[in-house]
Amino acid sequence: MDKLTTDAAELLITASTIPNLFVVNYSDLNSHTQDASFEAAWKLAIEEHATSSSLFLSILIKPFFSVNQSIGEFVISHPRDEMLALLASLVLLQSTTKLNHACLSKSIHKQVAKQQNAACSLPQSLFPILHSTPTFEKILKQYCEEIKKALPRTPNKPSRSLSTSEFTFTRKSSFISDSAIDLENKIAGDHMKTLKSELKWLRFTVAHLGNSFLSRLVAHRGFHDISDNLSRPVENSVEAYETAWSAGIKMCECDVALTSDNQVILCHDENFSRLALFRDPNSEKAIGSLTLREIKSLPLKSGSRPPLLTSILYSALQISDSAKLVVEIKPDNDNMGPALCAIFRRDNKLISAVAAVISFDLDCIHRFNRLFSELKEKLVGAEDIVFPKVLFLTCEHNPKQGEKMVYVSNPFCDIINNNTDRMKSWLTREGSILDGIYLMFVDSMISSEVGLKALDRLCDDMTVGIWGWSNDNLNKLRSAELIFDNTRVCFVNSDLPRRYYDHEMVVKL
Repeated sequence: MDKLTTDAAELLITASTIPNLFVVNYSDLNSHTQDASFEAAWKLAIEEHATSSSLFLSILIKPFFSVNQSIGEFVISHPRDEMLALLASLVLLQSTTKLNHACLSKSIHKQVAKQQNAACSLPQSLFPILHSTPTFEKILKQYCEEIKKALPRTPNKPSRSLSTSEFTFTRKSSFISDSAIDLENKIAGDHMKTLKSELKWLRFTVAHLGNSFLSRLVAHRGFHDISDNLSRPVENSVEAYETAWSAGIKMCECDVALTSDNQVILCHDENFSRLALFRDPNSEKAIGSLTLREIKSLPLKSGSRPPLLTSILYSALQISDSAKLVVEIKPDNDNMGPALCAIFRRDNKLISAVAAVISFDLDCIHRFNRLFSELKEKLVGAEDIVFPKVLFLTCEHNPKQGEKMVYVSNPFCDIINNNTDRMKSWLTREGSILDGIYLMFVDSMISSEVGLKALDRLCDDMTVGIWGWSNDNLNKLRSAELIFDNTRVCFVNSDLPRRYYDHEMVVKL
């Protein structure tokens, strides 16, 4: 019996004493052998989970809306036993919603694994529902932290965990007002409505783009909002990738970082200060100075946790054969190459879930490629392994002090002039030949026939990808269409902003 099954069973027993609190029966979900019966049971479970958690949360936080007090002032003005019971109930709800989400997610993966050789559409239909269902982790965390701070600290305060008999906080408590349920339901409803709107837009867009277009489009950091708005999943999160892949996106880009205990996680920045839910000393520390356990203790703005690269790769394999990652190694990360190769060596099938490995750091990408080439030689002839491309990223901006990056002064001028010797020289080093280059987008690539022909000509010599900034023209559908219709470029990044494909404008036309 795995840990999730044990935890779910224990919580089911604990929560059974609390009215209206639903706990997913993980064992029952896993007992279904047919996809149809599993899907029906799963949808019923998530509906009950969403209704129960929303109702229970509304009941618990109603008192705070009935008085003109901060959370701390409210706690201090009420009996300590009542506040302990309230805190205990919030903690239980927090544990329940987190475990319910994990059970619902893992049960999909397990059901897919049962259908070893059969096409399974469950991830495409169920993951969007899962990721558009609010977990309330942010608000639960906030209330729990504030209550803990405000509870009177007395010498005889018990240090033990609260037992189930102390979960006595119910809707009959004397200080509950009638105003909070409507407010909380409105907040949850508005959030879900926004998420569903974004998912509907994504699905409509994917349906319009078609398979040929999607085979070369790369969703930058998964399906996310560039302003870190929670109308979409947080970048580099499980939800960002599963949402994209289950909607029909084939390739997603991710950024990897190495923890102090040599674990490969997903993160773009040097630390988690931008994406952390709360200010925490560890959120300001460099990722390389933290252990995986310390990083897993940092909830992101959405309530999710920074994922391991392997978790995302296994999700890709289970969702679709075409679901793949473009993995970016950040500059000055010399140990990432060996760490990635160690992952691929432990489980060869994960290699097929990677479309490309890229980096701005020329030394770093060549080091990875040397090690990866040795691994490929040992796997030649192995069935069902598709090897990723290894590409060098270019950038035209001045480096930060100490960065080991090759900055190129308008390399596209060289391409237009059919002078690619400088570019080719970057791709070859002793024991390593890169597959190609990932160019920074410039408008001259698509502004004329000359630029498009030059770009296509470069594809004769190497594999080519294109990336761009969030505010440039590459994040417009027409730009990608020009590239795909006129060149053999294999990868084109996009953040998929709403302006990428304007459905209303299409209807008007």
